[in-house]
Amino acid sequence: VLVKILQAGYNVRVTLREMSQADAILSSGLVKEALSCGKLDISFVHVPDFTAPDAFGSVLSNVTQIVHVASALRRGPSRDLKGAIIDVAVMGTKNILRAAQNCPSVRRVVITSSTSAIVDPHPAVNQSPTGRCITPSDRHVDYDAEYYRGNSHKAYTAAKTAALNATDAFLAAAGGGGGTSPLHFDVINIMPSFVFGPKGLAASPADIINGSNIFGIGTVMRHNSWKGIRLEAVCCHVDDVAQIHVNALDERGLLPLKPGTHRDFILGVK
Repeated sequence: VLVKILQAGYNVRVTLREMSQADAILSSGLVKEALSCGKLDISFVHVPDFTAPDAFGSVLSNVTQIVHVASALRRGPSRDLKGAIIDVAVMGTKNILRAAQNCPSVRRVVITSSTSAIVDPHPAVNQSPTGRCITPSDRHVDYDAEYYRGNSHKAYTAAKTAALNATDAFLAAAGGGGGTSPLHFDVINIMPSFVFGPKGLAASPADIINGSNIFGIGTVMRHNSWKGIRLEAVCCHVDDVAQIHVNALDERGLLPLKPGTHRDFILGVK
């Protein structure tokens, strides 16, 4: 997403939980190429805890558009999935929206949501009507702790669901859904399905197959027999997802500015 935004000619201020990530970003060949024109600026701001009150309050000065892509996805056991995944997603989203509300220059917030926020991939608890296509306006109730206990993938689903619902609640309370104080910016939710493709900042083979790639590349790399293995998924390529984020920033394109509103878009090909 960062590379595509730079290629589109935007100056970028990146918030990082760990400043060591700045070196990895600047050493990327694609980032270097995008910056080679000498006309763009990229800067980094340390925000160690996205869940802290006013986490983004001092970093949005003169910012006109925000792209919020951060979302933790931890593999393996964790004693605190709520704190490590869900709270980060929900509070991070709330805090970026509150900061935008207090920054008059902000005109649009683009949030990377997920189709997992509106439909549960596990049929046993699927609450969507049978035989009906899921639409961007669909919603799923927040999951309780029993649903994702001991399972980081389910915790990711719960996190994306709760973050989307929190966005809706924020907009309603702030004036986007009947409140009394209309916002000066709008919100675009991008809802990709399984995302496959290269990772420009991957430092190891394990990094490459982290995330949705585990179901594609990870399956090809398995040491055991492929017999009996069948995967069906609605998916999209990472480059397409990144480009959609850039398109969503353009108020002169298909999405003119509509302060106080939110629009949601599903991405995926079966």
